[in-house]
Parts: sequence; C-alpha cells; structure tokens
Amino acid sequence: MAHLAAASARAGWTTHRARRPGGVAIARVRGVPAPASRRTARQIPPRARGGRDERGARVRPRARATSRVSSSRDVCGDAEDVVAKTKTKTIAAEDARRKVRHASTVTGAYIAAVGACLLVAPVRSFSVLFDASSIATHWIRVFGVLCVTFGVYYLDTARGDGGGGGGGGGGGAAMSFYRATVRGRAFVALALASIAMTTPSARVGLSLLAFVNAVSAGVMQRALRVADAAAAAAGEGNGETRAVSY
Repeated sequence: MAHLAAASARAGWTTHRARRPGGVAIARVRGVPAPASRRTARQIPPRARGGRDERGARVRPRARATSRVSSSRDVCGDAEDVVAKTKTKTIAAEDARRKVRHASTVTGAYIAAVGACLLVAPVRSFSVLFDASSIATHWIRVFGVLCVTFGVYYLDTARGDGGGGGGGGGGGAAMSFYRATVRGRAFVALALASIAMTTPSARVGLSLLAFVNAVSAGVMQRALRVADAAAAAAGEGNGETRAVSY
C-alpha cells in the first residue's frame, strides 16, 4: 500500500483509507481521469448527441428536433396565409353576389311600381308615354298585372338568394334566373326597338322602353360576370386550403 500511496502523491492524486467489515484496509483513489473517449462522450450533453441519457432513456438530437419544429412553424405559417387569402376571396365573392341581388331588387321594384300605377290609374299612367285613347282601359290594367307579376319574380328571387326567403338561399337556381333575365330583357329591348321603327306614333315611348330594358340587361350581365369571376377565385382558394391541410 505504501508504494501505491507514493505513486498517488507523485501524480497529484489524493487517497484515503477505508476498512472493510473484515478489518482489511483498502485504498480508494480520487481524481483518476477517465479515458479520453469516455470523457469526450460525457462532455457532450445527451440531448445534443442523441442516444440515451443518464437514466437510460432514449433521446433524440436537439438539432433534429429544432429543425422539425421550425419546419412545422413554416407549414403553419403557409396555412395561415392561404386561409387569409381564401377568406378575402370569399368575402369578395359574397360582395359580388350581393351586387347581383341588388340589381335584381332594383329591377323588380321599378317594374312592380309601374304595374301598380297602371292598375290604379291606367289612363293617366299609360298616357305618359303612349296615347291612351288607342287602347281599352282593361287592357292597360292587364299590362299592369303582368308588370307586377314580373316585379315579384325579381324581388322574391333576390330575397331568397340572400337567405331571407322562407326556403333559405336561392343558390344556383337564383343565378339561373338572373341569367335568364338578361336574355329575356335583351329580347324585349330588341323587340320594342323593332316595333318602334315601324310605328311612328309610338316611336318615342317604345324606344324609351327598349333603352331601359337594354340598360337593365347590361347591368345584370356585368354583375353576373363579376360574381362568376369572384366565385371561381374563391373556389381555387378553397382548393389550396384543402391541399395545405392535407
């Protein structure tokens, strides 16, 4: 034991004595450096190098975990951007659809108003544009009934398309009606213009009615075109949202 103590003293190590239960003295050496490979492994934290920690649990490298978290954040950020863009496109589509309903409401309102005037005061109302003496009063009232009926079609379709009707929103059926009115009003404009050219006595009144119908058809057509483009853009945005969510 003496030579072990002397060697420890020369190396700068410290020793202490201990006794076993049998009374045999032993020496334990403190400060013995660990091998280089083991010391290097201990200096590297388990979380950084991967493998197992001091309790034997398997751990993953921190760098991989950090990169995985950053990539997840990037994906979440992209998804939020797509959702925001989709929401903006959806709002634009709803606003364009609202303009179509507004055009239908205005058209139905003035047609119904004209029909009501023809029903209440047929001669006076008809005389604004035409010669009331050339047609019987009851036929003027029949024309008023038709105008009120067409006005109700426009108003009720716009109301149902906005979700205010008893059956809920109009959806595709309402858009089909709007497109049909464009074709119908264009036909009415062309027909009235043709009649005006062959009827000098009613040329002014018929030309004015043809102009009003042509303008109404053009306003509705423009509103429908904007609504279709906005709806297509919103549909593409919803597809991007589903792709990111997958």
